[in-house]
Amino acid sequence: MDLAAVLQNAQSPDNVIRGQAEAFLNDAIEKQYGPFLLALTSEFATEGRPELNRQLAGLYIKNLITAQDNTIYVNKVNRWNNCDPVIKEQIKAGFLQALLSPSRNVNRTAAQVIGAFGGLDFPKKLWPQLLPTLLGNISGALNVETKIASLETLGYMCDEMDPEEVDTTDVNNILTAIVGSLSSQNNDGIRNAAITALYNSLDFTSKNFSIQAERDFILKAICESTQSTSVDIRLKAFECLTKIVDLYYEQIIGYIEVLYQLTTAAIQTDVSSVVSQAIEFWTTIALRELDVIAEIEDNYTSSPYLKIIEKASKPLIPLLLNGLTKQVDIDEGDDDNSYVTSSSAECLNAISRIVKDNIIPETLPFITANISSPDWHFREASITAFGAILEGPDDLKLTPIIAQALPILINSLKDVKPMVKESAGWTIARVCEFHKNAISMDVLPLLVDALRIALDDPDPRVVSKACLAIHNLAIACENESESQTNVISLFLPTMLEKLFIVANRPDWNEEGIRSSAYEACNMLISNSALDMKQVVVNVLIETLNRLEISLGPISANTSTTETSENMNLQSHLCSLISECIRKLDQDVILLHADRIMQLLLYVFNVRSAIAHEDAFLAIGFFADKIGVNFARYLDYVKSPLLLGLQNFDEYSVCSVALGVVGDICRALNSLVEPICNDVLKYVLEILRSTSVNRSVKPHAISTFSDIAMAIGGNFEAYISVVIGILNQASTVMPTNIDDEDEIDYINKLRFSILEAYTGIIHSLSESNKQDIIIPQLESITSFIKQCAQDDEKSDDVLKGIVGLIGDIGKVYGVRVISFLSDRVIIKTVQESTAIEEISDLSRWTQQIIATTLNSRK
Repeated sequence: MDLAAVLQNAQSPDNVIRGQAEAFLNDAIEKQYGPFLLALTSEFATEGRPELNRQLAGLYIKNLITAQDNTIYVNKVNRWNNCDPVIKEQIKAGFLQALLSPSRNVNRTAAQVIGAFGGLDFPKKLWPQLLPTLLGNISGALNVETKIASLETLGYMCDEMDPEEVDTTDVNNILTAIVGSLSSQNNDGIRNAAITALYNSLDFTSKNFSIQAERDFILKAICESTQSTSVDIRLKAFECLTKIVDLYYEQIIGYIEVLYQLTTAAIQTDVSSVVSQAIEFWTTIALRELDVIAEIEDNYTSSPYLKIIEKASKPLIPLLLNGLTKQVDIDEGDDDNSYVTSSSAECLNAISRIVKDNIIPETLPFITANISSPDWHFREASITAFGAILEGPDDLKLTPIIAQALPILINSLKDVKPMVKESAGWTIARVCEFHKNAISMDVLPLLVDALRIALDDPDPRVVSKACLAIHNLAIACENESESQTNVISLFLPTMLEKLFIVANRPDWNEEGIRSSAYEACNMLISNSALDMKQVVVNVLIETLNRLEISLGPISANTSTTETSENMNLQSHLCSLISECIRKLDQDVILLHADRIMQLLLYVFNVRSAIAHEDAFLAIGFFADKIGVNFARYLDYVKSPLLLGLQNFDEYSVCSVALGVVGDICRALNSLVEPICNDVLKYVLEILRSTSVNRSVKPHAISTFSDIAMAIGGNFEAYISVVIGILNQASTVMPTNIDDEDEIDYINKLRFSILEAYTGIIHSLSESNKQDIIIPQLESITSFIKQCAQDDEKSDDVLKGIVGLIGDIGKVYGVRVISFLSDRVIIKTVQESTAIEEISDLSRWTQQIIATTLNSRK
């Protein structure tokens, strides 16, 4: 088959043609990785071949080494690493040849390809000629397109590489080439490529930033670029400064006056895109300082608090308030000014969270002067400004101001300009979120009525914000959801009726109003009071009716988009069913049980990750609610449940299916045993798989505890295999202790292992079969000590450690005295008493240890 034709067919809208082409490509890569990659490279690098074919080949090559999923990425890297070295050299030469192509589409793609493969091989010194070639391209007399593509390549490589793995000389050479290309002597194309590459390299050049002379060198070049005549270069220069203040906040203080002058000048005089980015610079500083403040409050900080925003806020705020007035209504045409107004609001919000009450005197005069302005731009700006500052000041300071503003905000929901109505809805939503106590019972009926009317607004933007306000108003009652009545009872039936109408509006797909309406329904149901139970029943019936309609036959003419939209609708309906199930009593749910299960099971007839996920969640809540009555549905739910456990591609579905296994186990106890063999078969496949997303594995391990607790002593049949898996999982160590995601994963994995051991020991002891575990106690106790000595252990892991120690002590008594008296164990349990969530468990475990140790005296 002609390779060019295959690549084109892989883009075909025809499912059959595309499927055949993809199957051919996948088969060729699996069976002849090196030779086929070389053939693709030849297609990519050969001048005279059609440009589109070359670009498709390059993009396909790039996809062979990139992946969002870490497990898939590791497999792709291993395949490249194992490729024949001779073939690899030919492939790399082809990549560099493609970089010289006069075609911009081809050399741009080559830059991405070399960035991905070079980011892997260059640090390992497996591509020694790469950097000299790129530097020669940039400094030599080659054409401008090659210089640009080579600079892009350096940027992509820097984005991929760990600076700790690259020689300092190489890092310096890369940085010198990039910064040197920012010279005003170069044309704007080269300078733009250089500033973009510099942006990608800022994290990579962290060591250079720690040296003042080099930091000065970098910042000088960026600051000069902010004055370029090219908008693109100025924009990217401010993006660089924004990234720098995030990465190197503590080192920026010596430059802040210059940066203040540059950014404020841009805010006042530059084009909208640059203005937005200059504002984003200050937003980033504010967010960075909020992180530092949070660390200080937690008695931990990795950076000093420089108080940059406190010092700069007064002169900045008028600029931001002015930025809020630059909005352009959608009826007047799309414009970049919308980014200026949203950036100004975001920055104002971040500043308010730092300066708190001090934001009021700086903004209130503007708000009061313009909230009733005849110019809608100023009306909308004042309302947005008020909404933006609500998160910062104290409740006591804002409550009287909000009380005065609410009637105006309510009236603004009827303004002639849609943007004013939208902003009024957004600001009311934020009042409900941050200052619910400021809404008096006198104003509440007026507010609810205004929001109800706003749901009929012809503009979906207004409707979306009204839904948000209702959602937040419902959240405000979360502490009263078990009361006999609450304020939601005053308007629940009418508001739910309105929201159901909104969800079926002809323009339901604009501004996400269908999603917003159903999310508001969910929150209203969740926090409704006991006197609204019949209303919840009515909602359940209506939701089941809507789900049944959505599950009707799909027409042959139904488009992919329409099918996807229908699946999203089913997801929302399943979620609302979950809320109703959680809210209603068991006897009520049993009256509708057969229909609930029938419709939820029908959802699995069409492949849809998001709908399946919410259907599984609903089944889990359903099983929990009806308890042992779920046994009648076990045979029916088994098939979709097992398919969910095998859904490695849509791993969130797999994770939720594992959670449902736990729900069913807790509902049925020993009655779940008929499906245990099949469930455990697929759980073990998950744990042995190298392709499943690793985040699923802790959930899989936790099912051992769920099943053991359900079937008790009968879990003996699975002990040998399960303990082997747990022992293997116990050996997993973090590959990078500085990677927060890695540490978080290890903690989740270890907690699930501790949970599994706890469930297994507890369940076996209740059947007097605890001695089965004795041969494994040494490895279990060794794992406990390993976890206890880890300085990065989470509170959940500590809780798992303390609970398992107590269970082992209680079940095995004097046989584990040496373990219970171990210094590490005693110290860990004692220290855990200081954590409030663990203190009761800790005292119980201490009592078990004391009783056991005293028994030998």
